[in-house]
Amino acid sequence: MERFEFWANPMNRLNRPKPIVAASIGSYGAFLADGSEYRGNYDLTLIELMDFHQPRLAVLANYSD
Repeated sequence: MERFEFWANPMNRLNRPKPIVAASIGSYGAFLADGSEYRGNYDLTLIELMDFHQPRLAVLANYSD
């Protein structure tokens, strides 16, 4: 669910600040640039997909301002 859709529901606004997006790494399909981000058919195992995203997540996890 995207942030704006979430915030449009009044029940999601009770006693909480407006959510922000701290980071986004995108889908594997966007990396391929072949339209597969819309289909989700990446022809990868779960382990291969995790291996692809792990370095990107590590950068975000180690970021400090």
